[in-house]
Amino acid sequence: MRFSDWIMFHFRTIIFFMIVHHFYFVLSNKDTYYCRRRPIADIVFALDSSASIHREQFLQQLQFVEQVVDKFPISENEVRVGLLTFSYHVYPAFHLNTFVDKKSLKHGIKRVSYVGEGTHTAEAIAYARDIMFSARNGGRKLAPDILILITDGISENKTATIYESKLLKQEEVKTIVIGVSSGVDRFELQAIASTPSSRFVFSVDNFGSLKTIIDDLTYKTCKESKQAVTKKDRGERKQLLSRLTFVYDQVTTANVDKELRKSIALMAKQFDVHKTKMVFSLLNQPDVTTPQRRHVFLNNLQPGITKSSRLRKLLKSLYKSLLAFPRGQTQTVVVFLYGKHLQNTRIFEELNRVSSMSNLYVVKLSRTFYYKENDLCAFHRHCVYTVGKKVSINDILGSIKKQICLQERC
Repeated sequence: MRFSDWIMFHFRTIIFFMIVHHFYFVLSNKDTYYCRRRPIADIVFALDSSASIHREQFLQQLQFVEQVVDKFPISENEVRVGLLTFSYHVYPAFHLNTFVDKKSLKHGIKRVSYVGEGTHTAEAIAYARDIMFSARNGGRKLAPDILILITDGISENKTATIYESKLLKQEEVKTIVIGVSSGVDRFELQAIASTPSSRFVFSVDNFGSLKTIIDDLTYKTCKESKQAVTKKDRGERKQLLSRLTFVYDQVTTANVDKELRKSIALMAKQFDVHKTKMVFSLLNQPDVTTPQRRHVFLNNLQPGITKSSRLRKLLKSLYKSLLAFPRGQTQTVVVFLYGKHLQNTRIFEELNRVSSMSNLYVVKLSRTFYYKENDLCAFHRHCVYTVGKKVSINDILGSIKKQICLQERC
């Protein structure tokens, strides 16, 4: 063999082993499954923190949740995650709108505390249904709700657990149940989980084995989110109307009144009604007006004086109208009022109710500050605006329009 052939042979051999080593390293270290198609989902974890679980086993549950979270894109507009623990009582760790990025979410998971008492599974399911998935705590109408419940034993009240599970299914929440150890009641797990139970019930021998089901759980969770997005967001969403309601606190200052009417009209004109399927409505009387397209309602705007009692009735009527609209419709409410109205306890309570059913924005026409006003911001980090010398009504409505367009794709 010539020297040049010998060199070439060894060179090719080295290249071959380098390629084999590279692919072996990549395949042995890569995630076998990752939810890649930008799913939209609201996922709540319910972790058993009863006395039968030791602190070390509880930490293994938290590590499992972290590993599952790693498989999903976490953001305000994609996957949101909430977490609660249950024992003798239910302890909410954080809600769906608490963390909007993966780094802060994983840090929040590490800080969840261990309790160690009874196994009140029914209360955990009821709390998830009524509180965790609520709009006020970050639940989105167009995002599928998914509950992932982990338990190592039989619930304290089996009848109540099955009953609460039926109510949860009526709310179209997909429930995935993970039973740990041989002490779990298989029938109860199947009753809690969505159907078919073969898809939504997992069983492992111990908490250390939770990592063995991560990929399968991620795949099924991701599949549920994709199906819901495909059905609701791409299909039904085109047929649903979204509603933008202006609640106009009639003011005595003619200049502010004129500027306000012009600003609302300008904002309304900027929306493409046919593209966004948006209906505009105005509430400036105790009774709710019929929703009208575009800015026809502006003819109804008249300057005057609004008392606190009248504004409260107005907000009550608004809340009833929000309840009457079909599920799946995006509802945004912009309320114009004086800052002093927020200090009225009854008005603030009505605003809270409206916030639980819609994307609420409050525009204050005076600088009066109320320390609880940011509690109204269920969906947004910032939803209370104040008109001032440097911030005009047009500026504020422009900022609100940008946030609306993030959801409506206008």
